[in-house]
Amino acid sequence: MKGINWKFLGLFMLYLGIFVGLVQLPQSLYHEALRFTASAVAGFWKMFSVPVSSVDTYVTFWGFTMEIILECTGLHYAAIFMAAVLAFQGHTFPYKTAGLFVGISVIFLLNLLRLGIIGIIGHYSVSLFSFVHLYLWQALFTLLVLLLWILWVNGKAGFSWLLTKQSLLVMAAASISFWFMITYLSYYLSFIGCIADRIFPLFAGVMSIPASVIAEGRLIGYISGSYIIYSETGLYTLNYAIFLSLAPVVALSSERNLFMKKFTAGTGLMLAFHLGLILMDWSLEVTTDATLSSVLIWCIVLSSMLAPLVSWLCAALLFPSKAKKIV
Repeated sequence: MKGINWKFLGLFMLYLGIFVGLVQLPQSLYHEALRFTASAVAGFWKMFSVPVSSVDTYVTFWGFTMEIILECTGLHYAAIFMAAVLAFQGHTFPYKTAGLFVGISVIFLLNLLRLGIIGIIGHYSVSLFSFVHLYLWQALFTLLVLLLWILWVNGKAGFSWLLTKQSLLVMAAASISFWFMITYLSYYLSFIGCIADRIFPLFAGVMSIPASVIAEGRLIGYISGSYIIYSETGLYTLNYAIFLSLAPVVALSSERNLFMKKFTAGTGLMLAFHLGLILMDWSLEVTTDATLSSVLIWCIVLSSMLAPLVSWLCAALLFPSKAKKIV
Protein backbone atom coordinates (compact mmCIF):
# COMPACT_ATOMS: atom_id res chain seq x y z
CA MET A 1 0.00 0.00 0.00
CA LYS A 2 1.91 3.02 -1.28
CA GLY A 3 -0.39 5.67 0.08
CA ILE A 4 -2.93 6.10 2.81
CA ASN A 5 -6.61 6.12 1.98
CA TRP A 6 -7.61 9.22 3.91
CA LYS A 7 -11.27 8.78 2.99
CA PHE A 8 -11.22 5.35 4.58
CA LEU A 9 -9.56 6.70 7.74
CA GLY A 10 -12.02 9.58 7.95
CA LEU A 11 -15.05 7.32 7.56
CA PHE A 12 -13.58 4.81 10.00
CA MET A 13 -13.23 7.47 12.71
CA LEU A 14 -16.72 8.80 11.91
CA TYR A 15 -18.38 5.40 12.26
CA LEU A 16 -16.35 4.61 15.36
CA GLY A 17 -17.44 7.92 16.85
CA ILE A 18 -21.08 7.07 16.13
CA PHE A 19 -20.71 3.72 17.89
CA VAL A 20 -19.10 5.44 20.88
CA GLY A 21 -22.01 7.88 20.96
CA LEU A 22 -24.40 4.95 21.27
CA VAL A 23 -22.84 4.25 24.67
CA GLN A 24 -25.30 6.81 26.05
CA LEU A 25 -28.20 4.40 25.47
CA PRO A 26 -30.25 3.49 28.58
CA GLN A 27 -28.23 1.55 31.14
CA SER A 28 -30.95 -1.08 31.28
CA LEU A 29 -30.00 -2.17 27.76
CA TYR A 30 -26.39 -2.60 28.81
CA HIS A 31 -27.41 -4.66 31.80
CA GLU A 32 -29.35 -6.93 29.46
CA ALA A 33 -26.26 -7.20 27.24
CA LEU A 34 -24.21 -8.25 30.26
CA ARG A 35 -26.80 -10.82 31.33
CA PHE A 36 -27.06 -12.17 27.79
CA THR A 37 -23.26 -12.52 27.58
CA ALA A 38 -23.13 -14.34 30.91
CA SER A 39 -25.89 -16.78 29.94
CA ALA A 40 -24.36 -17.28 26.47
CA VAL A 41 -20.98 -18.16 28.00
CA ALA A 42 -22.61 -20.69 30.31
CA GLY A 43 -24.72 -22.20 27.51
CA PHE A 44 -21.76 -22.44 25.13
CA TRP A 45 -19.44 -24.21 27.56
CA LYS A 46 -22.15 -26.53 28.87
CA MET A 47 -22.18 -28.08 25.39
CA PHE A 48 -18.65 -29.30 26.17
CA SER A 49 -19.69 -30.73 29.56
CA VAL A 50 -17.87 -28.00 31.47
CA PRO A 51 -19.38 -27.37 34.94
CA VAL A 52 -20.47 -23.77 34.49
CA SER A 53 -23.45 -21.70 35.61
CA SER A 54 -24.61 -18.10 35.33
CA VAL A 55 -26.64 -15.86 37.63
CA ASP A 56 -27.51 -12.39 36.39
CA THR A 57 -24.14 -10.95 35.22
CA TYR A 58 -21.97 -13.56 36.95
CA VAL A 59 -20.48 -16.74 35.49
CA THR A 60 -19.03 -19.54 37.64
CA PHE A 61 -16.57 -22.23 36.50
CA TRP A 62 -15.88 -24.93 39.11
CA GLY A 63 -16.55 -22.45 41.93
CA PHE A 64 -14.53 -19.62 40.34
CA THR A 65 -16.88 -16.69 39.72
CA MET A 66 -16.35 -13.89 37.20
CA GLU A 67 -18.44 -10.73 36.84
CA ILE A 68 -19.27 -9.79 33.25
CA ILE A 69 -18.73 -6.07 32.63
CA LEU A 70 -19.12 -4.04 29.45
CA GLU A 71 -15.55 -4.76 28.31
CA CYS A 72 -16.33 -8.50 28.53
CA THR A 73 -19.09 -8.34 25.92
CA GLY A 74 -16.74 -7.89 22.97
CA LEU A 75 -18.64 -4.78 21.86
CA HIS A 76 -15.40 -2.78 21.61
CA TYR A 77 -13.94 -5.28 19.15
CA ALA A 78 -17.21 -5.48 17.22
CA ALA A 79 -17.32 -1.67 16.97
CA ILE A 80 -13.81 -1.57 15.50
CA PHE A 81 -14.64 -4.30 12.97
CA MET A 82 -17.97 -2.75 11.93
CA ALA A 83 -16.41 0.69 11.49
CA ALA A 84 -13.61 -0.76 9.36
CA VAL A 85 -16.02 -2.74 7.17
CA LEU A 86 -18.43 0.15 6.64
CA ALA A 87 -15.57 2.57 5.88
CA PHE A 88 -13.97 0.38 3.23
CA GLN A 89 -14.99 1.51 -0.26
CA GLY A 90 -13.85 -1.42 -2.38
CA HIS A 91 -16.79 -3.82 -1.88
CA THR A 92 -20.49 -3.92 -2.67
CA PHE A 93 -23.24 -3.44 -0.11
CA PRO A 94 -24.27 -7.15 -0.12
CA TYR A 95 -20.65 -8.16 0.45
CA LYS A 96 -20.39 -5.69 3.34
CA THR A 97 -23.63 -6.98 4.82
CA ALA A 98 -22.40 -10.56 4.64
CA GLY A 99 -19.05 -9.49 6.10
CA LEU A 100 -20.75 -7.77 9.03
CA PHE A 101 -22.94 -10.78 9.76
CA VAL A 102 -20.13 -13.33 9.56
CA GLY A 103 -17.54 -11.09 11.26
CA ILE A 104 -19.72 -10.14 14.22
CA SER A 105 -20.78 -13.78 14.62
CA VAL A 106 -17.12 -14.88 14.66
CA ILE A 107 -16.20 -12.15 17.16
CA PHE A 108 -19.13 -13.19 19.38
CA LEU A 109 -18.08 -16.85 19.32
CA LEU A 110 -14.41 -15.96 19.90
CA ASN A 111 -15.48 -13.87 22.87
CA LEU A 112 -17.41 -16.80 24.36
CA LEU A 113 -14.31 -18.93 23.85
CA ARG A 114 -12.11 -16.25 25.44
CA LEU A 115 -14.29 -15.86 28.53
CA GLY A 116 -14.54 -19.60 28.99
CA ILE A 117 -10.80 -20.11 28.73
CA ILE A 118 -10.01 -17.41 31.29
CA GLY A 119 -12.73 -18.77 33.58
CA ILE A 120 -11.21 -22.24 33.46
CA ILE A 121 -7.74 -20.77 33.99
CA GLY A 122 -9.08 -18.83 36.99
CA HIS A 123 -10.21 -22.09 38.58
CA TYR A 124 -6.63 -23.37 38.56
CA SER A 125 -4.56 -20.19 38.98
CA VAL A 126 -5.77 -16.70 39.96
CA SER A 127 -2.42 -15.09 39.10
CA LEU A 128 -2.40 -16.66 35.63
CA PHE A 129 -6.02 -15.57 35.24
CA SER A 130 -5.00 -11.92 35.77
CA PHE A 131 -2.23 -12.20 33.18
CA VAL A 132 -4.38 -13.82 30.50
CA HIS A 133 -7.49 -11.74 31.20
CA LEU A 134 -5.97 -8.28 31.59
CA TYR A 135 -3.04 -8.56 29.23
CA LEU A 136 -2.58 -11.43 26.79
CA TRP A 137 -6.13 -11.86 25.48
CA GLN A 138 -6.52 -8.10 24.96
CA ALA A 139 -3.67 -8.12 22.45
CA LEU A 140 -4.56 -11.40 20.79
CA PHE A 141 -8.20 -10.39 20.34
CA THR A 142 -7.24 -7.05 18.81
CA LEU A 143 -4.93 -8.80 16.36
CA LEU A 144 -7.58 -11.42 15.56
CA VAL A 145 -10.08 -8.67 14.69
CA LEU A 146 -7.46 -7.05 12.45
CA LEU A 147 -6.81 -10.40 10.75
CA LEU A 148 -10.55 -10.98 10.32
CA TRP A 149 -10.90 -7.61 8.58
CA ILE A 150 -7.90 -8.30 6.30
CA LEU A 151 -9.44 -11.63 5.29
CA TRP A 152 -12.73 -9.86 4.54
CA VAL A 153 -10.99 -7.19 2.45
CA ASN A 154 -9.07 -9.72 0.37
CA GLY A 155 -11.90 -12.25 0.05
CA LYS A 156 -10.86 -15.71 -1.15
CA ALA A 157 -7.43 -14.34 -2.09
CA GLY A 158 -6.86 -13.55 1.59
CA PHE A 159 -6.40 -17.23 2.45
CA SER A 160 -2.76 -17.46 1.45
CA TRP A 161 0.23 -19.20 2.99
CA LEU A 162 2.00 -15.83 3.31
CA LEU A 163 -0.83 -14.29 5.34
CA THR A 164 -1.10 -17.44 7.46
CA LYS A 165 2.64 -17.40 8.16
CA GLN A 166 2.62 -13.70 9.00
CA SER A 167 -0.46 -14.09 11.23
CA LEU A 168 1.08 -16.96 13.19
CA LEU A 169 4.27 -14.95 13.53
CA VAL A 170 2.41 -11.92 14.86
CA MET A 171 0.37 -14.02 17.32
CA ALA A 172 3.49 -15.72 18.66
CA ALA A 173 5.27 -12.38 18.89
CA ALA A 174 2.29 -10.90 20.76
CA SER A 175 2.52 -13.62 23.41
CA ILE A 176 6.27 -13.15 23.79
CA SER A 177 5.93 -9.36 23.77
CA PHE A 178 3.35 -9.42 26.55
CA TRP A 179 5.55 -11.67 28.67
CA PHE A 180 8.43 -9.28 28.02
CA MET A 181 6.37 -6.18 28.84
CA ILE A 182 4.95 -7.64 32.04
CA THR A 183 8.39 -8.79 33.16
CA TYR A 184 9.89 -5.34 32.66
CA LEU A 185 6.75 -3.22 33.08
CA SER A 186 7.96 -1.63 36.31
CA TYR A 187 11.09 -0.35 34.55
CA TYR A 188 9.06 1.04 31.66
CA LEU A 189 6.63 2.77 34.04
CA SER A 190 9.55 4.22 36.01
CA PHE A 191 10.87 5.65 32.75
CA ILE A 192 7.47 7.11 31.83
CA GLY A 193 6.97 8.43 35.36
CA CYS A 194 10.34 10.17 35.22
CA ILE A 195 9.47 11.89 31.93
CA ALA A 196 5.94 12.78 33.14
CA ASP A 197 7.43 14.31 36.27
CA ARG A 198 9.30 16.75 34.05
CA ILE A 199 6.42 17.42 31.67
CA PHE A 200 3.77 18.25 34.28
CA PRO A 201 5.41 21.57 35.30
CA LEU A 202 4.82 22.81 31.75
CA PHE A 203 1.08 22.81 32.52
CA ALA A 204 1.37 24.48 35.92
CA GLY A 205 -0.10 27.71 34.57
CA VAL A 206 -3.34 26.14 33.36
CA MET A 207 -3.97 23.30 35.83
CA SER A 208 -2.96 22.06 39.25
CA ILE A 209 -0.12 19.59 39.03
CA PRO A 210 1.12 16.86 41.37
CA ALA A 211 4.23 17.51 43.43
CA SER A 212 5.78 14.53 41.70
CA VAL A 213 4.94 11.52 39.55
CA ILE A 214 6.34 8.15 40.57
CA ALA A 215 5.96 4.50 39.61
CA GLU A 216 5.59 1.66 42.07
CA GLY A 217 5.33 -1.81 40.60
CA ARG A 218 2.67 -1.69 37.91
CA LEU A 219 1.01 1.50 39.17
CA ILE A 220 1.54 5.20 38.48
CA GLY A 221 1.51 7.32 41.64
CA TYR A 222 0.84 11.05 41.99
CA ILE A 223 2.27 12.77 45.07
CA SER A 224 -0.24 15.38 46.23
CA GLY A 225 0.50 17.00 49.57
CA SER A 226 1.09 14.24 52.10
CA TYR A 227 -0.76 11.66 49.99
CA ILE A 228 0.17 9.38 47.12
CA ILE A 229 -2.70 8.67 44.76
CA TYR A 230 -2.20 5.52 42.73
CA SER A 231 -3.74 4.82 39.34
CA GLU A 232 -3.93 1.80 37.04
CA THR A 233 -3.26 3.96 33.99
CA GLY A 234 -0.02 2.04 33.64
CA LEU A 235 -1.99 -1.01 32.52
CA TYR A 236 -2.71 0.70 29.22
CA THR A 237 1.00 0.88 28.49
CA LEU A 238 0.85 -2.86 27.86
CA ASN A 239 -0.66 -2.16 24.45
CA TYR A 240 2.92 -1.48 23.42
CA ALA A 241 3.16 -5.27 23.23
CA ILE A 242 0.75 -5.20 20.28
CA PHE A 243 3.10 -2.73 18.63
CA LEU A 244 6.06 -5.01 19.32
CA SER A 245 4.20 -7.96 17.83
CA LEU A 246 3.93 -6.19 14.45
CA ALA A 247 7.68 -5.75 14.26
CA PRO A 248 8.71 -9.30 13.16
CA VAL A 249 6.62 -9.11 9.98
CA VAL A 250 8.39 -5.93 8.96
CA ALA A 251 11.78 -7.17 10.14
CA LEU A 252 11.44 -10.20 7.86
CA SER A 253 10.15 -8.22 4.88
CA SER A 254 12.21 -7.26 1.85
CA GLU A 255 12.97 -3.75 3.13
CA ARG A 256 14.69 -4.41 6.44
CA ASN A 257 16.62 -1.15 6.17
CA LEU A 258 13.43 0.74 7.12
CA PHE A 259 12.70 -1.42 10.13
CA MET A 260 14.69 0.49 12.76
CA LYS A 261 13.42 3.84 11.47
CA LYS A 262 9.79 2.73 11.64
CA PHE A 263 10.34 1.00 14.96
CA THR A 264 11.98 4.05 16.53
CA ALA A 265 9.36 6.48 15.21
CA GLY A 266 6.49 4.22 16.29
CA THR A 267 7.98 3.75 19.74
CA GLY A 268 8.25 7.52 20.14
CA LEU A 269 4.58 7.91 19.19
CA MET A 270 3.54 5.18 21.65
CA LEU A 271 5.51 6.90 24.42
CA ALA A 272 3.78 10.20 23.64
CA PHE A 273 0.41 8.42 23.76
CA HIS A 274 1.19 6.90 27.16
CA LEU A 275 2.30 10.26 28.54
CA GLY A 276 -0.95 11.76 27.27
CA LEU A 277 -2.89 9.06 29.13
CA ILE A 278 -1.10 9.92 32.37
CA LEU A 279 -1.80 13.63 31.93
CA MET A 280 -5.47 12.98 31.14
CA ASP A 281 -5.77 10.57 34.07
CA TRP A 282 -4.51 13.23 36.48
CA SER A 283 -6.53 16.12 35.06
CA LEU A 284 -9.87 14.31 34.52
CA GLU A 285 -10.04 11.61 37.15
CA VAL A 286 -7.55 12.13 39.96
CA THR A 287 -7.88 15.88 40.55
CA THR A 288 -11.69 15.86 40.27
CA ASP A 289 -12.09 12.53 42.09
CA ALA A 290 -14.82 11.81 39.56
CA THR A 291 -15.97 8.64 37.89
CA LEU A 292 -15.22 8.78 34.19
CA SER A 293 -18.24 8.79 31.88
CA SER A 294 -19.02 5.70 29.84
CA VAL A 295 -18.17 7.56 26.62
CA LEU A 296 -14.73 8.53 27.93
CA ILE A 297 -14.06 4.99 29.13
CA TRP A 298 -14.96 3.66 25.69
CA CYS A 299 -12.66 6.23 24.07
CA ILE A 300 -9.79 5.21 26.35
CA VAL A 301 -10.29 1.49 25.73
CA LEU A 302 -10.70 1.87 21.97
CA SER A 303 -7.73 4.22 21.67
CA SER A 304 -5.66 1.78 23.73
CA MET A 305 -6.50 -0.98 21.25
CA LEU A 306 -5.94 1.14 18.15
CA ALA A 307 -2.91 3.17 19.29
CA PRO A 308 -0.32 0.48 18.37
CA LEU A 309 -1.74 0.09 14.87
CA VAL A 310 -2.02 3.85 14.36
CA SER A 311 1.54 4.36 15.64
CA TRP A 312 2.88 1.83 13.18
CA LEU A 313 0.85 3.41 10.38
CA CYS A 314 2.23 6.86 11.21
CA ALA A 315 5.75 5.45 11.33
CA ALA A 316 5.18 3.92 7.90
CA LEU A 317 4.05 7.33 6.63
CA LEU A 318 7.23 8.94 7.91
CA PHE A 319 9.36 6.26 6.24
CA PRO A 320 7.31 4.98 3.28
CA SER A 321 8.06 1.61 1.75
CA LYS A 322 8.27 1.01 -1.97
CA ALA A 323 6.68 -2.40 -1.57
CA LYS A 324 2.92 -2.73 -1.89
CA LYS A 325 2.37 -3.96 1.64
CA ILE A 326 0.29 -2.67 4.52
CA VAL A 327 3.19 -3.23 6.90
